Amino acid sequence: MKLPKLNILLLLTIILGGCAFNRQFDNTQKEKMLIEHLDSWQEFNADGIIEMNFQQLSFRKNINLKKSDRNWKITVFDGGIFGMKPEPFLTVSIDSLISIKMPGTEAQVFDTSHFSGLTYLLDPSLLKQFSKEIVQTGKLIISPNCEIDFSPNMEIGRILEKKNNLDCQFEYDNDLKKIRIFRDRNLLAKIEIDKIDR
Repeated sequence: MKLPKLNILLLLTIILGGCAFNRQFDNTQKEKMLIEHLDSWQEFNADGIIEMNFQQLSFRKNINLKKSDRNWKITVFDGGIFGMKPEPFLTVSIDSLISIKMPGTEAQVFDTSHFSGLTYLLDPSLLKQFSKEIVQTGKLIISPNCEIDFSPNMEIGRILEKKNNLDCQFEYDNDLKKIRIFRDRNLLAKIEIDKIDR
């Protein structure tokens, strides 16, 4: 019994599509993908929504993530009526220190040295020196307390801070789409990114 031509074409499309979907990259390609990905983390501006649950603090608000040369500025906005004229509800600045400020309060300042993974998020180019190890193993063990895992597409997929019981996970859909932060295996915050500019 002969299959109609249309069915044969459909079958070939599925087979070829499956091969493209499961494409394997060699180490040279992976290293190039890794370098391009790390460069994409150097500078960007992203808007989205954050949902946070921590002790008595629980909210769902607009968020802006701004990454520039070796520093981060994260602003959570408190929307006005119908979301008009949003005001900063929480501002986090990260460079050599972490500064957390809410309106009407003094900024709380912390030393970033307690968070090894932050060093590499502040300056992802530092990871390039370990590119061959990352390509070979799919991860980088910074210390017994800190590990960065990479996806098969050589994207930063997870940062584990074992000493602080923190687990930061990243999801992509062509570009960064979601960030989930866990503490003691409990979801602390989820960020969904709607728009990202570079």
